[in-house]
Amino acid sequence: MIKLRVALIALLLMLASCGEYAAPSAAQADEASQQQESWPLVWLVEEGSCQDTETRVLVENAANLITWADPEACQLAGGAWQSWGRDVQLPLSLTWVVPLVTPAHAVQHGAKGWSDEQKIAFTNDHDNLIILDTISAKERGDLSPVSWVPLERFWCQYATRWQRVKQRYGLTVEEEEAKALARMLEQCESTPD
Repeated sequence: MIKLRVALIALLLMLASCGEYAAPSAAQADEASQQQESWPLVWLVEEGSCQDTETRVLVENAANLITWADPEACQLAGGAWQSWGRDVQLPLSLTWVVPLVTPAHAVQHGAKGWSDEQKIAFTNDHDNLIILDTISAKERGDLSPVSWVPLERFWCQYATRWQRVKQRYGLTVEEEEAKALARMLEQCESTPD
């Protein structure tokens, strides 16, 4: 875990030196990392269903037919999913369902002190979940739209959902973040749906 923290801090400092990203201080990054570690990693199962949040997101976003590991349709066995970060369709084994606004980013923007129930609701909110491949997930890390954006075809959903999640959970939006979102929304408004 210490190597991950050091790598995250090094990446943020490297990006900051490029002038494109106002990196948090090492103390802020370390505090956010510690806060994120205390977040319960739980997928909720809705009453009357055997599918957890991750499975529901995968079903809703399947790029083609899916297969089930069980006759009750509780666990997926296979299918294909489009990564928001790269123009590839992914098999189940390489598909990550990840928060759009990550817990570490949320902590830096107002989620400090949330209860476990609030944290679980946040990480299970369908608006706050996207599909990424392994490489894109690692590249994106805890970055905001200032430093990482998905494929252009996902800009509308990404920017709209980012704003919705931030508003829903009372998280602050930085000026550069708002500008990056506005650029994406302007671009997608000229593209037919």
